[in-house]
Amino acid sequence: MQELMAQCHCRYTSVNTYDIEPRYHDFHSRWGSTSGGDLASIGVFGPKGDVLQIDIHDLLDSSGLVAGCPCQPWAANGLHHGRADERSELFDLMVAWIVELSYRGLLLFVCLENSVRARHHMQIQQKFLEVTVPFFEFDMMTVQLSATLPHRRERLWLRGMRVDTLLGKPMPPPLWDLPKVKLVDLLQPDLENVDPTMLSTQKKRLSFWNYVKQIESHLSSGQAERGATAVMELDRAHTSVFGIVLIFDMIPTIRVRGPDYFLLSTEDLHLPWYRKRICRYLAENERFALQGHPVEAFNAMSGKTIARKATGNAYAVPMLAQVLLPMLNQIALSAVDIEKALSLEALDMLVSRKMLLSRESL
Repeated sequence: MQELMAQCHCRYTSVNTYDIEPRYHDFHSRWGSTSGGDLASIGVFGPKGDVLQIDIHDLLDSSGLVAGCPCQPWAANGLHHGRADERSELFDLMVAWIVELSYRGLLLFVCLENSVRARHHMQIQQKFLEVTVPFFEFDMMTVQLSATLPHRRERLWLRGMRVDTLLGKPMPPPLWDLPKVKLVDLLQPDLENVDPTMLSTQKKRLSFWNYVKQIESHLSSGQAERGATAVMELDRAHTSVFGIVLIFDMIPTIRVRGPDYFLLSTEDLHLPWYRKRICRYLAENERFALQGHPVEAFNAMSGKTIARKATGNAYAVPMLAQVLLPMLNQIALSAVDIEKALSLEALDMLVSRKMLLSRESL
């Protein structure tokens, strides 16, 4: 966020930062000492970081709200309980925060992110916000991370901007033309390969050789290019259509739980494992790069478990940049005083202006 704000010549200070995971405090403390971050000093971590227990009136004023709520109530690998899943309360709570902060007169922009399978729920919340916060404009869009990084991750974003920042224009579209990064450029070339005969279980060893046959078939049929990097899950049932995970030059969705992804170069299948370009699992710090975060951030984590949790739940930086940068740039162009709170009367005038512009556009 600090870097994104700086690109739009905006000053960034974190407020209202909470997390129930206490180990993230250690990360922000270590990472902040080298990156200029301040979350460790102003954030609330551990049991007191449970946002469901925060009194909404205790929130500090802010000009923006960016939040990613748990996707498990709707995600494909979740329980699919939707609103019946208690974790869905967090999304509703963020909507309540938006209403509270917007009427204080300082809030200028919001971004909420979740699974694309939460579309129906997010559409309901968008309509609620359009009625309760009429001096904002809202929209919703799907963003594919694979457009910029070799990582299959699709997310739904609900955005909002106060109407005086728009200067009579519609919401700025996201950035769709960011440069695309190749998988090979994100992988570390100096990591040791793994002997397939030494994989931890018989099932994994059997799956490996069956996947090699499938790769050879894909190459001979032209479905894959020789020289691509094959990505597979070795503990998937290779004989099951549902269970097969084999793609090329692309990483499936990075998750908190689930099997590790195995990488295999295709131009040297005939060579022994130790001479191949790559024949190993995806490294933990490479997971950071595939979410758009610096690989060095892994070194600030207190262990592999918390690092995996962080990358599985993390914002993908290119997605956030695509969605948020045009909004920040528009706010900078509007020259709105981000430190001056508007009165309720001034907010009502924004509603009248919005209605007038809407009639003029008909």
